[in-house]
Amino acid sequence: MKYAGWFSALIALFALVWQVNQASHKMEIELILKMAEKFDSEIMQKHRVKSSKSFLDGSAEENSSTDAILNFFEEIDYLLDKQSISTVAIWHYFSYWITGYYWATIDYRKEAGKSETDVFVFVGIERLYKKLLAIDKKNFNKARKTFKEHDLNDTNEFLKEEANLLGKPQRLRITKARFGGRAVVPTR
Repeated sequence: MKYAGWFSALIALFALVWQVNQASHKMEIELILKMAEKFDSEIMQKHRVKSSKSFLDGSAEENSSTDAILNFFEEIDYLLDKQSISTVAIWHYFSYWITGYYWATIDYRKEAGKSETDVFVFVGIERLYKKLLAIDKKNFNKARKTFKEHDLNDTNEFLKEEANLLGKPQRLRITKARFGGRAVVPTR
């Protein structure tokens, strides 16, 4: 009887920690789904199409659509920095696009960094890319080609897919690329 109070307090503390953990996990899932929904929204799809086409035709100088996409990834980076979402969740939901836009926008981001007063403009996508690369190296080291083996053909294929995406369910994309194949978009 002497320890019953302590035992009850310990169980209550354990239950509280468990509930806080569950609530945090639920909030992370809701937040990542909201971000995925935003990324798949009609306006973002239009930005992604316009940006991809501009890279494919070589006219991707200053482009508000590319800025919108990179700003989206800046938001994701901010949420990761504030520990609102995890690197693993980002990897599952956005690694394909972060990789594609990271490579497609290298020169664009360099130019933006030169002309902006903020030399750290669009650095979020680079931080995200490096964190996702670390996950890939850890989990899939020899099971597939790594991000470092990404080449111009991969970038062009990515841009072509993005240029033709309007109305397609992009969030449902299954990336076979992680296992040595190409990315596939399920049909409706």
